[in-house]
Amino acid sequence: MIILDGGRYSKIEEGLRRMQITLTVNKGKTIKGAIKGRGILSANVSLFVPTDSGATTAKAKIHGFDSSRSSEWSVDEISVGDTIEIRLMPDDDADPPSETQEHSIAPRLLFTDINRARQALNAAHVCKDQLEGILRAARLVEPHDEALKIQNAIINVIQHLSSRLIRPTLGRHPDLLPEAKSLDLID
Repeated sequence: MIILDGGRYSKIEEGLRRMQITLTVNKGKTIKGAIKGRGILSANVSLFVPTDSGATTAKAKIHGFDSSRSSEWSVDEISVGDTIEIRLMPDDDADPPSETQEHSIAPRLLFTDINRARQALNAAHVCKDQLEGILRAARLVEPHDEALKIQNAIINVIQHLSSRLIRPTLGRHPDLLPEAKSLDLID
């Protein structure tokens, strides 16, 4: 995940006005996602364990989130064995997003008070840690099929925790990014 904050960037982003992530599959088609100014830009590759039907689902996406919209750039199809390259690139034009949602700044960004934001991140860490402990135990004692169901349920909860609490909190308080990293809430 890359946090962009107007003119304040980390060393890797120093001097850049806009950032871009590219995602290339099998050295072929490349999709480009970018945001201007303050926001969050991330790349995500997901492989979902086969269901009873035996179908494996694989997805690769770039997500952009700023104060007025969230955008998503998707790769049409990926499958097991594909090589996926994610690159952080300097200022450049992006592809049109696959999906865009306009939103008001108020509902998406959380916690006007930084201390309450910090408490929420700490609570998210405890929740995530507890869920991961349940998952580890389930892998050891539950039958394989049941462990997979538990794993999917926990993954869903952690993804929602990230998209509904962690990202909106960091969107308003990007100065908490180092703390969120040390709590293992983001990469």
